[in-house]
Parts: sequence; structure tokens; C-alpha cells
Amino acid sequence: MKRNLPHYTCRKNKQTGVTCTKILIDYYNNVPVYEKKIRDLSIYSEDVNRKLLKNNPWKTPILYDLALFAKEEGLNVEIYKEKDSHVKDPLKNIEEYSREREKKCLELGVKENFNEDMETKLGEWIWGGPLLLYINANYLYKQANAGFIWLIVLEYNKERDEIIVYDPLYYTRLPETRSWLRIENTPKRRYISFRRGFFLECWRKTTETPIYSSELRVKKSVKPFIREFIAITK
Repeated sequence: MKRNLPHYTCRKNKQTGVTCTKILIDYYNNVPVYEKKIRDLSIYSEDVNRKLLKNNPWKTPILYDLALFAKEEGLNVEIYKEKDSHVKDPLKNIEEYSREREKKCLELGVKENFNEDMETKLGEWIWGGPLLLYINANYLYKQANAGFIWLIVLEYNKERDEIIVYDPLYYTRLPETRSWLRIENTPKRRYISFRRGFFLECWRKTTETPIYSSELRVKKSVKPFIREFIAITK
């Protein structure tokens, strides 16, 4: 392990975006790491979410919301997406909201890049620092109802061909499977190791995940997600 993050957690999936972003903000601001002291950011994340999501029809942070949060804290932010696409939900106008937030990001100096080869881009960026990534945790942990989460891709271990992540909901996860395990020599085993191929497969499968309208009379489903990540630097 070459990197060590502030030890923050939260209690709900919708809080993971702000929690992970705050971890990276403090990481780059050299906030001391207290290994034995866990800081629960649930209340903090809820407060930030209320401010961020004032006009968000989904009421959960999207990529641009988190990019703006980091940018307002004075950090450099780059967004990588596999294509110029926006979340679509015909009932809630999330696409319109997404485009409006994108415009604000660009005005504030957030850089946006599109590249179909996201796995290569992830591999290139991870050498420079930790990244913020959205993924379907049902696939990742093979655990029913784990939902969608933001997590931090911390490092790539070339010798073991493993990707190491920090998940702020780590304490809720099952001990281990053949696909992932907690790293023993880290405090409280809070970093998680995935086989690289398995992790990237789950990231690809996230884009094929359908979601259904909350309106009972509407049976349509959409596949709103693409592969994307946020790189934050000082």
C-alpha cells in the first residue's frame, strides 16, 4: 500500500458520493490520517447533499454535482466519460439537469474528456492518484441489494494484478469471496482488493443495468449509466 486516505465512513448509498469526494479533498489538503478513529460523515454528507441537490430531480448526486463540490473547495477536477452522453429518465428531466450542471462545471474550469477506452484511461490515471468512480455494488460484492455506490479506486498492484479500493460503506460488506477480500495488513482491514479483470467486468456491467420508474403505472426501464470517473488533484 502506497497511499493512505482519511478514515471516513457513511451509512447510506446516497451519501457515498459526497463522502468519497470529501475524502479526496482532505487527502490532497494533507489532512492527518487517524487510523484508529473512524469519522462518520453521514450527517455532513446529508447536509452537503441538501445544498448540492436543490434542483436535482433524482435527489442523488450525479458526476457533475460532485465535480462542482470538489471545484468549489479549490481543487483541480477532470471528468472522464466513455462518450458524450447524459443520464436519461423521461419522467424526471434528469438529462436537462445534467446538461445544466455540465455547463456550470465547464464555466468553472472543470476539464471534461471523452474516450471509449475507459479501462486504459483508468489505468493511466491511477498511477497519479486516487479516483472517484460509480459502480453497481450488487455485481461488485455479489451481494443482493447492495445498490449503486461511489467508491475510491486507490491503487493498482501490478505484481498481484489487483485493484485496491476504499468503500465508505466497507463495514457493511461480507467478509470476502473468491473475487474480493479485505487487505489484512491495513488498519481495520478497511481497504479492499479486487482481481483487476473482475473489477473491470463489474464496471462494464454497470452500464447494462436497467432501472425502472418509481411511477407504478409506467413499466418502462432505462439504462442510464455509462463508465465515468472523476480525477481530483491539488
